[in-house]
Amino acid sequence: MNILSNFDEKTATKEVLCVNHRASENQISESMTFTTGNTERELSVEHGMTIYVNEIPVYSVACSPTKLAELAVGRIVSEGMVNPSDIDKVYLCDKGINAKIFLKENVKFEAGRSEISRVATCCTDNKCLVSVEQEKKKLTHIIWKSEEICRLAAAMEEKLPLYSATHAVHSAFLMHNGNICYQAEDIGRHNALDKVIGMAVIDGMELSECILFSSGRVPVDMVSKAVTAGVPVFVGKGAPTAQAVDMAKEYGLTLICNARKDSFNVYSDFLE
Repeated sequence: MNILSNFDEKTATKEVLCVNHRASENQISESMTFTTGNTERELSVEHGMTIYVNEIPVYSVACSPTKLAELAVGRIVSEGMVNPSDIDKVYLCDKGINAKIFLKENVKFEAGRSEISRVATCCTDNKCLVSVEQEKKKLTHIIWKSEEICRLAAAMEEKLPLYSATHAVHSAFLMHNGNICYQAEDIGRHNALDKVIGMAVIDGMELSECILFSSGRVPVDMVSKAVTAGVPVFVGKGAPTAQAVDMAKEYGLTLICNARKDSFNVYSDFLE
């Protein structure tokens, strides 16, 4: 999958514009320094971005201004708008306010226009601009180990850079074959989760072999993202809601919450 910058669909070639997604960060600051009395404090920055699929605007998001292309890819995958294999290339404009995802030529994207609706999220300005039916399928179970869960929780407790500076963001991790492959921070826990999903998709990683970790509480919409993306194990630092546990059991998601580096609670598991 290609990530493109300053992209002109009519004249540019993707070979010229292809860059590695880890080099796709824009230069927008994640935080700003404010002085209160005699004390300087770092405050997290809110950033607005519109996500397009084949030039159709599908999401307006409020987020932290990092890993924006990854956020766009993760959002449309975790919300069931497209399959990861359908994505051809991603364009992020130089100001990071527009992320355009182009699908492969043989893939049709059909989205009904609807009244703008707010997306269930801890950010106040996330909106869905189209209506698309989500398709959830039973998940294929994978073997997980207690030490993997505790290692994810320990990584969270070590605190990532933006949280250490501001204490105002959420974190997410994605593990594959026992390795923590991706981490992300954002003002919204849904965004952070979408970022690590997007990173995995861009790298061609098989989501059905992965474990997700989130720093926040685990309501049903977070479980829905994991199920829709096809990730079979979800780990949360916080507690789940009853509805989140019900959905996990319905679709075969292993749900592990209250995770710490030396303990966790299993709410739904399908391996004997």
